[in-house]
Amino acid sequence: MNILLFYASYGSGHLSAATAIEQYIRENYPDAKTLKIDCVEYINKSINKISTSAYKSIILKTPMLWGQVYKLLKNDTILDITQFSNRFMAKKIFTLFEDFEPDLVISCHPLGGQITSFLKSHKKTNCKLATVMTDFASHKQWLIGKDYTDYFFVSNIEMKTSLISEGIYPNKIYVSGIPISPNFYKNYDKENIYKSLNIEKNKKNIIFFGGGSLGLSSSSNIQAILTSLLQATDESHQIIIISGKNQKLYNDFQKTINNTYHKSQIKLIDFTTELPELLPITSFVITKPGGLTITECISTNVPIILINPIPGQEKENAQYIADNKMGIWIKATKPTSEYFQEIFNDTKLIEEIKENQKKYSHINSTKNICDILINENKSEN
Repeated sequence: MNILLFYASYGSGHLSAATAIEQYIRENYPDAKTLKIDCVEYINKSINKISTSAYKSIILKTPMLWGQVYKLLKNDTILDITQFSNRFMAKKIFTLFEDFEPDLVISCHPLGGQITSFLKSHKKTNCKLATVMTDFASHKQWLIGKDYTDYFFVSNIEMKTSLISEGIYPNKIYVSGIPISPNFYKNYDKENIYKSLNIEKNKKNIIFFGGGSLGLSSSSNIQAILTSLLQATDESHQIIIISGKNQKLYNDFQKTINNTYHKSQIKLIDFTTELPELLPITSFVITKPGGLTITECISTNVPIILINPIPGQEKENAQYIADNKMGIWIKATKPTSEYFQEIFNDTKLIEEIKENQKKYSHINSTKNICDILINENKSEN
């Protein structure tokens, strides 16, 4: 079976989801041949470079503008324009279908599904198409070409209800959860984790995600949040800052750390692949509400504090988590130390969050998605 996985480089979540699915298939279905493709880059490298750069610039400098763009993309006229442009996109990517001859396409970004459904509608491919949504709320861009999509994988029952209201047959929709790396479902020896990652054993660890390549919107926000964290904690806590692949963000964090008396309380990490090991020894995660990061925390039952959501999908993610009491959404741009302290010391609230995470968590989401797709389709190949 040939399996084509589509993602796009607008944020890291689409790639992470596609990579998680690819990893599980390779480890458990070695006879399947997988190919993971950035669909925008494949169509045109220059367009990909310009569009991803523009996206990051808007997110960092004028996030409110992105919120308006996000709303605009749901507009019927824009949806019609998108469908029209897909015919040109499809022509560019058709050679990939001719060369690889996929039996199954798994799209972790709306564009991959749109292009594949266009090719299916014009009988250029007879592959099965699965759309894997990577946030906690739906968006109409995911539904373009819905009549030619065979599977929809969503993170919650509310999304399934929303898709049904858009005319999608219920038997096409699976409430699977968002796919994350199979490594998050492994059991790790905590003693070994402390030693291998050089983390003090008897401290409460608080992970602070700086936001990866997109980061938090300003260095003043970074300094304010970190300062509040340090004031809200003591020597019994260790703050693990993860800046991601963002050198400027790393430098801003380092500058703030150098100017504090609490250096021994802080561990600064740039990019890490060891999050599956880190989360089981973590008491709290402070992060922007990306769909994949939230799912990783919920899967390991770590309480989440959500900060600085981008208007659009991140705000919808934050709202869903807050409404279902799986985490706390701090709406203040620069939260006070008293607010952090109140959260950290509220054992009843922490227990409620952990219980709700267990209630809404989808154990083995990646396994379930892959098993459904491969077992239902391997008999046809």
